[in-house]
Amino acid sequence: MTDIACILLAAGTGSRFGGDKLLYPLNGKPMAAHAIELHASLPYACRILVTQRRHTAIASLAESNGFLIGYNEAPERGIASSIRIAMELLALQPCPPDGMLFGVCDQPYLRAETVLRLIARFCAEPARIVAPMANGRRGNPVIFPARFAAELAALTGDTGGSRVIRAHPEALFCVPCDAAELTDVDVPPQSP
Repeated sequence: MTDIACILLAAGTGSRFGGDKLLYPLNGKPMAAHAIELHASLPYACRILVTQRRHTAIASLAESNGFLIGYNEAPERGIASSIRIAMELLALQPCPPDGMLFGVCDQPYLRAETVLRLIARFCAEPARIVAPMANGRRGNPVIFPARFAAELAALTGDTGGSRVIRAHPEALFCVPCDAAELTDVDVPPQSP
């Protein structure tokens, strides 16, 4: 089995949502809990979550589920700052992983079966970038081979792994999934 590190990014400011969306209750628990619990149940070499220091509830839940916690003191610098923090934590691990799964905490409908298919595809082709896709739209989480670690760590601003994918389109392999799983909850759900 290929070793994969799980990296969850949970340091966004929630500006489009209008506040702390990761603590927003959804189906009886905070939105971030869906991602934390999902990934805690899957076979990773290690788990890392990057969040803001003020998100003590998220950090505590993640830590109790086996995640190492990285704090982004200036999330307004963009997603690349969280990626760099995660890569610094990952570099401290005793055994470098073969791949890195980057996920977000605002996709509460993502299913374990889909993530397991991504992992299986990566294990079969560990030189490929593996991502879910529905209706022609690529989403998260994305698994990057370790050979892209330096490029990910060098990202700046509000630029995520998509820049690395665009630079290496030949490496991308997309796994079909249900469109609802790729839904990012960026605005509060409407009341019926």
